[in-house]
Amino acid sequence: MDAVRKCLKEKDPNVRLQAALALAFLAKDETLQEPLQSFYKKADRDQKLHILEALGRIGDDTTYQFYLDALKSPSQVLRVVAAASFIQCLNR
Repeated sequence: MDAVRKCLKEKDPNVRLQAALALAFLAKDETLQEPLQSFYKKADRDQKLHILEALGRIGDDTTYQFYLDALKSPSQVLRVVAAASFIQCLNR
């Protein structure tokens, strides 16, 4: 995990995103909520799906405004994943 954490400081944003996703899925690291939400703004559709899933895995329901914003997406798939992730957070 230490090697993955070091990747969070890399210059390449894709490396940082992948490290954040790995830590969210494996360690459920709550400190990654803000970085993942920041990545979401510039992410492509597939990356957004992974970010929503990772945030759901972390399971913090205090980020409800982020999910409400994600539910406004024109993409039905993103809206469904955002809803599922938010429900996952609420059920923890």
